[in-house]
Amino acid sequence: MIHSKKNLMRLGEANIEAIRQRIINIEKLDSDVKWTDSGLDELSYYNIELYNDVPGGAVEFIAGAMATLHRVNGPHLG
Repeated sequence: MIHSKKNLMRLGEANIEAIRQRIINIEKLDSDVKWTDSGLDELSYYNIELYNDVPGGAVEFIAGAMATLHRVNGPHLG
């Protein structure tokens, strides 16, 4: 769990919010949805430094993955 919290701190509030907004756009959700506990837990597995050179950037990549997991594993935003 400590490692997971470290990854959330690396992501930073601005990127976490940008990822949330992108998931909202991808999944066509209401704009006032918030992270669920399972969503934050899932997000904590992403180390943003590993995705900096991904086409579209780390936020786009992580948001796309999280949107898929939102659909498959249950709501990460609610």
